[in-house]
Amino acid sequence: MLTAFVQLIAGLVILALGGRYIVRGAVSVALLAKISTAVVGLTVVAFGTSLPELAVSMDAAARGSTDLAYANIVGSSIINIAVILAVAALIRPVLIQREAKRFEHPGMFLVLAVCLFFARDQLISRFEGAMLVAGLVAFMVITVLRTRAAGAVDHSARNTEIEGVDPATGARSRAWAIGIGYILFGIVGLKVGSDFLVAGATTVAEFMGISERIIGLTVVAMGTSLPELTTSAIAARHGEDEIALSNLLGSNIFNILAVLGLTSLSFPIPVHEQAMLLDNWIMLGFGAALFPILWTGKRVTRTHGVLLLSAFAVYFTVLMLGG
Repeated sequence: MLTAFVQLIAGLVILALGGRYIVRGAVSVALLAKISTAVVGLTVVAFGTSLPELAVSMDAAARGSTDLAYANIVGSSIINIAVILAVAALIRPVLIQREAKRFEHPGMFLVLAVCLFFARDQLISRFEGAMLVAGLVAFMVITVLRTRAAGAVDHSARNTEIEGVDPATGARSRAWAIGIGYILFGIVGLKVGSDFLVAGATTVAEFMGISERIIGLTVVAMGTSLPELTTSAIAARHGEDEIALSNLLGSNIFNILAVLGLTSLSFPIPVHEQAMLLDNWIMLGFGAALFPILWTGKRVTRTHGVLLLSAFAVYFTVLMLGG
C-alpha cells in the first residue's frame, strides 16, 4: 500500500511539470505558426492530454476490462466539464472566445450525443468505432480549413513571447525546435505521470472493494484527467483563456472520437446497463449545461465553477451510494 501512495505523489508531480511545459510549448508553436492558441488547444494540446485516456482504455479493453475502458472515457468527459473547467474558473474567470461557443462547444455536444446514440444497444461495435475515427479525421480537417479561412494572424510583434526567439536575430528555427520539444516533453510527462497515478489509485480502490465501473468513473477517470486539470489550471493562471477552455472542449471531442473510436475499433466494447441509465445522460447533461454558460456571458465565472462542482458532488454521491 505504501508503494501505491508513492505512485500517487510521483504521478501528481510529473503531471504538474508536464502540464506546464505543454502549455509553454503550445503557445510558442501557435505564435510561430501564426494561428490562434485556441486551435492549438483544440488539437495538439487536447490530443496530448487525451493520450492517458487512450492508453488506459486500450489496455483495459485488451485485458477484457471493458467496463473500466468505457467508464474511463465517460468519467473523464464528465470531469473535464464539471471539475476541471470549474477549477480553472475558480482560479481565474475564463474568457469565452467566439469560436468556443459557435464551433467548439456545439461540436463537442454533438459528439457526446453520438456516443449516447451508439451506446443505445449496450455495445460500441467495430463499425461504430470506425465511424468515430472517421469523425475525428473530419473534425481535424474542418478545424484546419476554418483556420485558413480566418486568415493568418501576424504575431511578429510578439516574438519576445516565443520561447527561443531573439528579436534581434529572429532565430525562428531554434524557436520551433524548443516549442515542439516542450510539447513532446510535456506529453511524455503527462503519460508517465498518469501511469504512476492510475496504478497507485487503482490499487487503493481495489483494496477498498470498489466495482470496476465505479473505479473507472472516479479514480481512473480523475487520474487520466489530471493532465487536462494541470494544463487548464496553469493556462487559466497565466491568462491563456483560449487554451484553458479549448483544451477541455477538444479533449472531450478526442475522448469520444479518438479514444472510444480507436478502442472500440480494436475491441468491441459492451456498455454497462448503469452507464446507459445514468452515466451517459449525466455526461450529455453537463455538455448541455455549457450552453447557457457560454451564451449568456463573456466569461466562465467563479459562480459557474461553484455550480458545476456542486452538481458533480451530487453525481459522485449517487455513485458512491450505489448508482
